[in-house]
Amino acid sequence: MSPESFDPKIRYAFDVWNGEDNFSAKHSHDFFEASFILEGQVEYFVDRRWRSVNAGTILIFNPSNEHAEKQLKGSYSHQLHIGIDNFQLENLPPNTFPNKEAVLPINDTQLALFDKAWQLIKEFNEQKDYYQVIGKSLAVEIMMLLLRSLSVAKKQPPLSREVVPNERLSQLVTVTQSYIENNYANDISLNQLADVYYVSPTYLSKAFKDIIGVSPITYLIQFRLKKAYDLLKRSDYTVKEIAHLVGYQDAYHFSKQFKKAFDHSPTEVRKEARTTKTEASPTD
Repeated sequence: MSPESFDPKIRYAFDVWNGEDNFSAKHSHDFFEASFILEGQVEYFVDRRWRSVNAGTILIFNPSNEHAEKQLKGSYSHQLHIGIDNFQLENLPPNTFPNKEAVLPINDTQLALFDKAWQLIKEFNEQKDYYQVIGKSLAVEIMMLLLRSLSVAKKQPPLSREVVPNERLSQLVTVTQSYIENNYANDISLNQLADVYYVSPTYLSKAFKDIIGVSPITYLIQFRLKKAYDLLKRSDYTVKEIAHLVGYQDAYHFSKQFKKAFDHSPTEVRKEARTTKTEASPTD
């Protein structure tokens, strides 16, 4: 594939919330579509059968691949659908990926893919200057990561029945991690995270601790504080503004947690950053 000739067209990027009883009849496209299940659970008709699909799943549909979806009573889903055409991969028909099944195999590209998906949603929702150009760039990155994921999966041996639960556990932790990193400024609780992925809070907390080493909420706090540290170093926001930007409503509580984590108060870090910047500036 030549970078010079590769210029796909992004037909759409739909950020969709589906409530219970939502139904989409069987259909297909004449272009490529990737669907990310960001939150919740949904029933999908793929590969000639209905199956339950959880948050953390990525579905890829080539032209003429029939699919449908429905929400069961008491369920919901948050999805991102990306439609793409005007590309042709080597030895394949136009707008076609080299996948045999609609559900993308789980591997190390999962976290990067969901990070890009959340970034794409943010760009199209906020619609800041040049969002369409940045959106296309992110969509192309997603395409390349999908291809890389398929390439990795092709080289790996088929999963045994015993490995599948561990893969599901890894997927659960990966998408939870991605959700936290892309929504840290919002109110997030363990119960909310568990509801998003249809598991119990205890199960999620244990799975996260086993794989990441800390609980989901500890990870959230650490991620917020690292973001705050970076903002204190390189921005002119006040401490109170930074607290709000990283998800704290109470600046005093933020300052206490920050000092506990870094052994310095936010004010001290800001002062040190400004001193360093002044010393590094050229003098007349």
